[in-house]
Amino acid sequence: MEGKPTFEQLPIAVAHLMKEIREIKQMLFELNTGSSNRHASEWMTLDELLDYDPEKRKKSTWYKMVSESRVPHHKKGKRLLFLKTEIDEWLLEGKVNTLEECLDSANDYLKKKA
Repeated sequence: MEGKPTFEQLPIAVAHLMKEIREIKQMLFELNTGSSNRHASEWMTLDELLDYDPEKRKKSTWYKMVSESRVPHHKKGKRLLFLKTEIDEWLLEGKVNTLEECLDSANDYLKKKA
């Protein structure tokens, strides 16, 4: 359905939009509550983590970060396991705020002080 839908296509377009909105609401709910059932028990091995890592760090780098306890991990015997949600949170900790986010934060602070 490219472009502007016709009158006959409106029911299909509305149904599609409603489905999309439900999916977005579910994603927002999971993000807000931290209860994503899809990823809650999604475990990764080190090799899977290497593929998942957006920075594509080497295996030796991950071993070093694990040994220094700089990255969330679990150990089952000799096997290293990583929980996807914990890795996602860990990756987001390094987020640098945009200039707009910094300005918004500063404005909020100044409003509270005034």
